[in-house]
Amino acid sequence: MLSHGDDIVAERIWGKPLSVVRAWGAAICTGWYFVRSTPAAIAVARATRDEIAKKRARQPNWQASDQYCLNVALHKRFALRWDGNQTMPPASSMATKYVDQQPSRGTATTEKGTVRVAMLAHAIIPRACPVLSATELTSVERARPGERLHGKAHWWRVLLQNAVVLHCFPPGDTPQPTEKRFIFMGHPKHTQAEVAFAKRQNLWRLRENWFQLITNRSRDTTPGILGSGFLAMCRSS
Repeated sequence: MLSHGDDIVAERIWGKPLSVVRAWGAAICTGWYFVRSTPAAIAVARATRDEIAKKRARQPNWQASDQYCLNVALHKRFALRWDGNQTMPPASSMATKYVDQQPSRGTATTEKGTVRVAMLAHAIIPRACPVLSATELTSVERARPGERLHGKAHWWRVLLQNAVVLHCFPPGDTPQPTEKRFIFMGHPKHTQAEVAFAKRQNLWRLRENWFQLITNRSRDTTPGILGSGFLAMCRSS
């Protein structure tokens, strides 16, 4: 994924900022992204920081998202243009969401030089996954090799077979019917659901006491190996 010398490599999303999604077809999701340490890429990082500072000054009680500001900086300040002037396909494209594995690339111009941006295929690091019922999820788990599945169960199996990182709410692990159906990302129940899902899919690679280790590590200045943004499920080689 990082072998083409791109300066910024990221997964894609079709949420906010909407102005960027309308212009590009998709936007950068900072749940998973890589920035190469070049003068031009550093200029983008500083512009993102400046956008965050302006947002906080303008709306101190609102979240100042690095994701939102990175997209705005690349779009409005550095005029990112995609190769061939082609926009990325929308979320309504089933091939784009689940099958197509081709990245999109573009160039932005900063005062320190150009920045090459690569948007990874959604099928490689999916951010929007199908939400399956308990019956549909069971059909995926019990399917024999080569057995044909339909609808959302089919697309979920495609992602399980081809994705490198799953960055989406686990299908089938929603709250109980008596609870509220909507949970903010980062909420303890969200994290618990992701852990349970990862273990069911044999994607879990952390020790059972991983959370306690993080808590203890936060008391000193030694860098940890896990961030607090999200828990991604990575398929081992």
